[in-house]
Amino acid sequence: MNYVRKSLTGRIKLLNMKITCSIMRALARREAVKTSCYNCQQKCIRSPHTDDGQPIFIKCRSSFRFVPAADIQDYDFNLHCVSLVQRNGLDSTSAAALCAFAIDLYQKGILTKEDTDGLHLEWGNPEVIPALLDKIVRREGIGDVLANGVYQAAQQIGRGAEQYAYHFRKLEPRGQTMKIGMAASYLLSDRRDNSKSGGVKGLDGEGGEEGGGGKGGPAEAINRSYPADWKKYMSLPGEHSTLSDCLGICYFWLGTHAHPPMRDLDQAQLALYATGMDTDEEGIKQCVRRARALIRAYNSILGERMTADDLPAKFFHDPAGILPSVNRDDLSKAIEETNRIMGYTAEGIPTEKALHELGLDYVARELDRRGILPKPVSVPVT
Repeated sequence: MNYVRKSLTGRIKLLNMKITCSIMRALARREAVKTSCYNCQQKCIRSPHTDDGQPIFIKCRSSFRFVPAADIQDYDFNLHCVSLVQRNGLDSTSAAALCAFAIDLYQKGILTKEDTDGLHLEWGNPEVIPALLDKIVRREGIGDVLANGVYQAAQQIGRGAEQYAYHFRKLEPRGQTMKIGMAASYLLSDRRDNSKSGGVKGLDGEGGEEGGGGKGGPAEAINRSYPADWKKYMSLPGEHSTLSDCLGICYFWLGTHAHPPMRDLDQAQLALYATGMDTDEEGIKQCVRRARALIRAYNSILGERMTADDLPAKFFHDPAGILPSVNRDDLSKAIEETNRIMGYTAEGIPTEKALHELGLDYVARELDRRGILPKPVSVPVT
């Protein structure tokens, strides 16, 4: 088994090298330039051009999203698909996942040519993805079903499609290996796709990168079982992105990498200088937590409950033993401890005590009026 694991791991590394080389050659050939949003110095976007001169803007996973989705190791093909997606206002992550989902169901016999209007869906065929994207954009045939997203599409298709519908909180995944910190943040974050929760990350930049196990990262934090001074080491899922939202500053500029341009709290201090607000770093953190509690309370009113979501089963067990698997007991412990620290119930509803500590008593009264506010558990006197 060890030989098989090492052999497959080596093949995966070789494949990654081939994809990387293909990307670099394609970008060089198309004279891709670094660009950015208006007046931003990060320049974290690459902008190559299509054969007809149309600009393409790629960043992060859009750089290779359609390579695994179609099983075609050709970066020019990926750029063509990204161009189609951007011209039609689709999301590259969701669009690629939907196309791969349809091909997978067809190969398993769950979808037939009758469902696809005669279209033969197969891996490695460069004509399949553009044809599916066109159907999704026009909401024609199977495209009308896929356009509703993987979760709803699986419910509509039936015939066992549900077990192959990989999603996080009913949205298509970004495509990644899953570690315990990232897994916990997917189920705890108020951002459904969690694309910017970044696992458990320290506000002072000491936390692990995207669920990594660095100093102050989730693995170490869970092993410490969340010490009393946890605030010194880390923030919980969503605090980093909530701070960027409150400041109106790009999440990537605030530092998703090992060495960000500025610390989160340095950026916040600049905002305080500009506005004249009289507070300190702890006050900034308190503002972030108030904002998060408001979001969670609002989502609770809408009927969202954390207990209704789970990771796709494949992340808990990898038969080949190559990819890291999430231990369900550790995940349950992480979620339970995080909810306890944040003052949420197991369903993710803020408690009256937590809202009072944040100065949000009026929110507690509103939740109570709606019959949502958790009642304190009375302990009998012995």
